Amino acid sequence: MNINNFEWSEFRYSIHTFSWWEAAMMICFIIAGLVSLQWTKKTEVVDGKSVNALFFLLLGSAMGLGFKLFMYLNVTVFLYIALVVVFFLDYRATRKIRVSLLQKESSLKLKQRRASIMDASVGGTGRDALERDTQSSRRHSGEHIHSHGSHEHRHRHGHSRSHSSDHVSGDQSDSPKEPLYVDPLNDEK
Repeated sequence: MNINNFEWSEFRYSIHTFSWWEAAMMICFIIAGLVSLQWTKKTEVVDGKSVNALFFLLLGSAMGLGFKLFMYLNVTVFLYIALVVVFFLDYRATRKIRVSLLQKESSLKLKQRRASIMDASVGGTGRDALERDTQSSRRHSGEHIHSHGSHEHRHRHGHSRSHSSDHVSGDQSDSPKEPLYVDPLNDEK
């Protein structure tokens, strides 16, 4: 029996004639797919998962469903449908997370490239984008860091009182430190 010559009586009778081995195999595949899907959604870690392998698992389960529908229809067709759905959801979740990670990585590389171009154009030292973002947030908060010999001082401007200077503890050696932030418009060091 197949989908073209479907009969309810024969389909209902197939519950007594299907292979338990086939059903057990399909149930194990479904459980494995559900565990993989839940782990992917919960942790959003897809480093060890191959999108291509998931695609071929999805394709293989779809072919198994096609075999059940067009060649040998019995009650295990429901297990094949469940397997196709589970593999499709796992494939889609994995691909979505992988694309998102690639976009974040690409954005970070672009941000770093822009930072190095900006550093080169103003004669900077090539600091990475993370340090630049930190300095930018300090600049917007009104905090400036100036280097005086081997000591660095932080000044917070914009208060109603006169601005205070807090000593930043660190290495007290005589070797000069590179300032954390150098204002390109200010020639003082």
